[in-house]
Amino acid sequence: MDRMLTAVWSRDPLTAEGIRVLLRSVADIEPVTFDRIEDARVAVIADVALTAYANAVLERAAASTARVLLVVDELTDVEPTALAAGRVVGVLCRLTLDGATLTGAVRAATVAEPVNWKNLLRSKENHHTTRVALGPRERELLTLFAAGLSTAEAAREFACSERSVKNMVRRLVDRLGVRNRTHAVAFAIQHSLI
Repeated sequence: MDRMLTAVWSRDPLTAEGIRVLLRSVADIEPVTFDRIEDARVAVIADVALTAYANAVLERAAASTARVLLVVDELTDVEPTALAAGRVVGVLCRLTLDGATLTGAVRAATVAEPVNWKNLLRSKENHHTTRVALGPRERELLTLFAAGLSTAEAAREFACSERSVKNMVRRLVDRLGVRNRTHAVAFAIQHSLI
């Protein structure tokens, strides 16, 4: 069985090693250091800050073919420049991150298309939906998706059917004026709705 190479980077070597340890327990994922980004299918980048070194890491990831997952302490810490770096397919919150969420997100990243965050953020800067108030279940649903849960996993959390979750997503997408649930999560993060 081919193992999926996953490059891991963090400003803090202990954080990077902790992420690699979580991923090592999975048979089909092989965590590697960031110097192997060119060989990796997925890159997990933690502690993204607006430093010259972090920007260089993001640029190197954008130049590779790897899909990028960002890991941050709080979802509101995500900087638009980090999202606009390209190849970013998801953002995870380190405070709620566990092995199952991380491995699920890495697997999903291999098939996810990078989001055009730059256009999404620019198009939403003056959009009227920035004043949208989300209900508690809507916030919880978007938070679950931001953490990498699938529709089926969200349905189990809500104790409802997948169809009900899909209907909630459709209504959310319509209310926020975005294209899909990934954009809804990004929009909610950008506007501090979750």
